[in-house]
Amino acid sequence: MKIKFFLWYVFFGLLLMGCRDAESAIDHKQNVKVHLSMDVAVTRGTSVLPTAEGYHLRYVLGVYKQNNGTLTLVQRMPQTTPDFNLQLAPDETFTLVAWADFVNSGVDNSALISVEDEFYDTQSLKNVTIVKDKWTLNTPARDAFCGRIADVTSATSDITMALKRPFALLNVKGNYSDVSSIKVTYPSVYTSYDALKGDITGTASQEILSGKTLSADANQILAFDYLFTHPLADGANYQEGSILYDVNLDFFASNDATGNALKSFNIDYVPFTINYKTNLICPAENTTSVKVSCTIDADFATPDVDGNKPFIVSSYIRGNFYQKGDISTESMLACNDLIYMVVQPYGDGTLYFETPENNATFTGGVTHLDSYAGRNGVIAFDGTGEMNAGPHLMNTASAAMSAFSFATWIYIDEWTPDAVLFSKTVGDSKVALQFGGVPEEMKFIVGSEISELTATGLLTGAWHYVGLSYSAKTVTLTIDATKTADAVSNTGTMPFRAPTLLGSNFKGKLDETFFSGIKFDNPAAYKDKELTFKGDWNATKTLAYWKYDDASDKGKDSQTWVEIMKDIRSKLTGKNILFRLGVAGGNWKTMCASSVAIADFTRNMKNMMEQYDIDGADIDFEWPSSGADYTNVSNALIALKDGTENRVISPTLHPLYYKISAEAIAKMDWISIQCYGPSPDRYPVEQYKIDLQKVISDGGIPKEKIVAGLPFIGATNGKPTQAYNTFTKNNLITSPDQNTVTYSGDEYLFDGQTNIKIKTRYARQQGMCGVMSWDLATDVPFTNSLSLLKAMKEAAEE
Repeated sequence: MKIKFFLWYVFFGLLLMGCRDAESAIDHKQNVKVHLSMDVAVTRGTSVLPTAEGYHLRYVLGVYKQNNGTLTLVQRMPQTTPDFNLQLAPDETFTLVAWADFVNSGVDNSALISVEDEFYDTQSLKNVTIVKDKWTLNTPARDAFCGRIADVTSATSDITMALKRPFALLNVKGNYSDVSSIKVTYPSVYTSYDALKGDITGTASQEILSGKTLSADANQILAFDYLFTHPLADGANYQEGSILYDVNLDFFASNDATGNALKSFNIDYVPFTINYKTNLICPAENTTSVKVSCTIDADFATPDVDGNKPFIVSSYIRGNFYQKGDISTESMLACNDLIYMVVQPYGDGTLYFETPENNATFTGGVTHLDSYAGRNGVIAFDGTGEMNAGPHLMNTASAAMSAFSFATWIYIDEWTPDAVLFSKTVGDSKVALQFGGVPEEMKFIVGSEISELTATGLLTGAWHYVGLSYSAKTVTLTIDATKTADAVSNTGTMPFRAPTLLGSNFKGKLDETFFSGIKFDNPAAYKDKELTFKGDWNATKTLAYWKYDDASDKGKDSQTWVEIMKDIRSKLTGKNILFRLGVAGGNWKTMCASSVAIADFTRNMKNMMEQYDIDGADIDFEWPSSGADYTNVSNALIALKDGTENRVISPTLHPLYYKISAEAIAKMDWISIQCYGPSPDRYPVEQYKIDLQKVISDGGIPKEKIVAGLPFIGATNGKPTQAYNTFTKNNLITSPDQNTVTYSGDEYLFDGQTNIKIKTRYARQQGMCGVMSWDLATDVPFTNSLSLLKAMKEAAEE
């Protein structure tokens, strides 16, 4: 599996300790921000970081002062994030040297802050040396990257340093069923690297490594290793090697490379090229006339072998639960595949996001004011302007919303009949909140039906708080926290897709404006407090929130799926975790039935993944109910995989709905099977096994592509499911063997910790790709002894 891995982090400051002369000018130092990124596609068509389970990335930045051709180390800064904030003295010039590698995360990922040397001694970046007692074969965490940039001054703009590998990858290949271990001898090999010069350094020495061979896959890879090399002078000559090493190979039947060797090969002058991999392909025969063939492959990636494939532990993040604080960082870090459930397809292939990005644009007479009449950061309308909030408010991907709320601070300069607070129009149908003919009167329009609303207290010349809620064909209006119109009927039909416009014909100011996707019993709930999210479920349903505080970006929406995603990813520092988006629901049937819509959907997904460095997508279209549906979904999956290149694409299927095409199965990176609910019939262990074997035998899905889905919820007949953490909060869980509880008078079937372990072990024993859970918000935190994810993780790593 080629895994595309991206890093998103938050900047934090580190004070650069200067030399004696610079210290006297410390008050005049200038900030220079440095971002380190791994350039893993230098010579290849893929962007791949190796799996390094149990390790996290550590970054070392060396700051060297340039002075008459010499470089003097000013500071060595190790940290776990790739963003550095330097303070550089003026009139001085610096060279920056960076190194990035993997270090141990400790038991249960408890040491993610560690910056101690692990595989390489980096105390001097002029002499980065392999730690020999940690030098072992088949260790993907030995991957590393480095780079340098010269002539940096305090006037330098923000810097991004693309780090590159300083070595080649050796692959030893062969098809030996009787071999269990290997000894690799390098008669003369370099073990140190000068990151300042970008070349090997020191003296070559003999090194002998041994270890168990990998369970070779179709590529027949038995062992791999990383070797320092010279830089490549001419990229066109990569096959000649940037250095030549002799390599001796011995294969053994024992597990520890002892006893008599079954096969031995001595290969002289093997070419190794920086950032390429060298394949030594060993023959089955062991005679003096047989030669080991050697190739150099531009696709430098840690080998795809059974012994190196991570067992997937996947789960889902729902944005509103994350914002509320129901998902712990430790739980996210325990997974190696995280799916942020946020995307729905419109029928035409356009993407709808559960928390849309509604950055507003303005036309006409709209200006930003730093303050007005006691409020800071407001926008002013002169009656000719308009605010366009985009086309994704008050609707989902498939229909208009049946409930929503709106609220804003408003200062009315002049009462203009029919002035618009908000409106959305499709043909003859609209939804709008407008001024009435005189002060203290408003009207709410749905479809073509107009409801007259009393707005007592809404007068010119002062700030007022207007709140409106709509649900079940009725509307409630509040002015300054007082309900002035309550449960007024309006049976009109809501419009679907169109831009939401604010401020048309309005003369006055707005501040702290928001829309919500639910009905507030009190539309003025946030009149006297800032709209915050932790612990506030209603607040997490906010669809758009404009504070108007930034004069340079007065239409910035502060509540978007992008902002939530950035916050999530800031918690995933230093871990090799796939971050993908979940695509579920919406108008998927219409989209999948149209080749044009599929093409647009694919293009939109690709553009979005590239824009935000997303690793892939999980597709959960529930559920195909006909042969045509399965064909259409299969076509959409194939197009998405083909169109998003090396992104990881997986569908989520169900034991009752799994018959996608053979071509779609072959294209997918893996396939998740929801072995749970909504009926409790799916929960017993034996049924779980039957369901998985059914999708293998009847659906033609190879077991090695299956990610088995496990529930962190309980089910009962005819009722909604309940979260496992609901049972723990009510002290209903008394044993890890427990699989039933009685809650609110109903018996729920669920998977306790023992069942979770049994099901996880079964997936491993069957050679499946991994396990996934629904979902992180329904479990207790990973640090809680009752955590189901903790049980899953333990079984996955046994």
